[in-house]
Amino acid sequence: MPQERHESLLASGALALPSNPLQNVLLQAFIEYVFPCTPVVDWQLMLDTVADQQGGNGQISLLLYHAVMASAIQYVALDHLLRAGYQTRQEAYVAMSRNAKLVYESGYETDNFVILQSLLMMNHSSEAPGGGQEWYRIDKAISIAQSLHLLQDQPDQAYSPDRLKLRRRIAWACYVLDHLSSFQSRCMPLLRKENFDIPELIKKDFDLQRASSIGRQLVPDCSFACNVEIQRNTAIIYISICQLCEGIGHVLAIQGKRNPRLKTETAMADIETKSRPEYLRRICAAEDILTLWKNTLPPECRFRRGIRQDVSDSNAQIAVQRCHLHMLYYSILAVLHQAHLCSSSEYDTKYAASQITQLASELHGLGLECYLPATGITCILIAMIVHISSTKRAAGLERHQAMKDFQSCQKVMMGLQEVHPGVALVNMSTLRVLNRFTFDGILTPPAEGPETYTPHHSDGCLDPVGGILIPQTDEYQVT
Repeated sequence: MPQERHESLLASGALALPSNPLQNVLLQAFIEYVFPCTPVVDWQLMLDTVADQQGGNGQISLLLYHAVMASAIQYVALDHLLRAGYQTRQEAYVAMSRNAKLVYESGYETDNFVILQSLLMMNHSSEAPGGGQEWYRIDKAISIAQSLHLLQDQPDQAYSPDRLKLRRRIAWACYVLDHLSSFQSRCMPLLRKENFDIPELIKKDFDLQRASSIGRQLVPDCSFACNVEIQRNTAIIYISICQLCEGIGHVLAIQGKRNPRLKTETAMADIETKSRPEYLRRICAAEDILTLWKNTLPPECRFRRGIRQDVSDSNAQIAVQRCHLHMLYYSILAVLHQAHLCSSSEYDTKYAASQITQLASELHGLGLECYLPATGITCILIAMIVHISSTKRAAGLERHQAMKDFQSCQKVMMGLQEVHPGVALVNMSTLRVLNRFTFDGILTPPAEGPETYTPHHSDGCLDPVGGILIPQTDEYQVT
């Protein structure tokens, strides 16, 4: 790197790291809450490398380390950030993500594999996905992954077993990130069967072992680092999310919008207008795929009544991730049936929304909602939109219950505002929608008539701050 560029980074503070106590807290939060959702690093090696400041275990990329620090900010207690000199969580996130961005843009890191890991980390942040920066990082990450031949199965490549495991996890992390982000914005994902050919992840693709003694010294209170059973459970849940993302692809092929990032006509063909019978057939096929997924879940992923008991029986980290898994499933189900074409569609949509509300409310009652990934916010918002629609359609006790469920979701969203700043804007918008929106366009049934049928979607936009799909009125435009 040219000397002047190095000096520029030094002057900007991009080469500085948080204090050691804050680094340790962020490392623990990363291992417990970020890695299980985005398993794109060798966390044991990372701990050993950071712990041995003499370099005996090698070095860690500054870009990757900045990305790790920024990704974990959502999950640490605010007191740790205040003691480190930050006034708010948002200030800490902006500072750390800015350092990662400056190092990335400077060309300081030249290893594409490390850049790919960092880009995936930078998308797991306290800023909810959906903005332009996120799409840029996803596009760039997929492009790099393709150049490294990560997205096509190549069993003859001469990599060590640990490297092969990491490559497979990174490939699936690209797939999951692409599909979850596409689900949030309701558009077709970039990665599909024709350009993604990696066998499903299995437990052996995860390094299930305790951290070394030197690594545990950095994070002595980290249950994940010391408990192989927790690692095993979170790995199984992540594998189930990967499988569920395949179902997301089928749903978005029916209910998704055109993705401007897709360049070819064949990549968009699935969402062209179809005949009504064909549209119904595809909805039923997608529902069968989701039902099969749900019915074949391993015991570690199955829905458990009572999150409080789940936390007591297992672990808060596992309970939150299991809860998020089912919230995501019910959100996909609600979106699939948004057009109310089948006789049971309205019931299915309301039932899905009630399940999301129940799960989110239980997390809120335990003070655990802040540990949900950003896609959890999208799940809650989908439930809120269904409840709003129900207040228009229903009457009496049913309408009262819909309003009560909406208010329950509002309470959860209020609890998320400190962790996800964009949620404040969403809360304000949903209240305006409830009070003033005419309800036209939200989960309305299709009109009878033409032989061809174009699925009707909720009017909405992507909030560039929070990245959340929200209903939109002429009075309140999100820009």
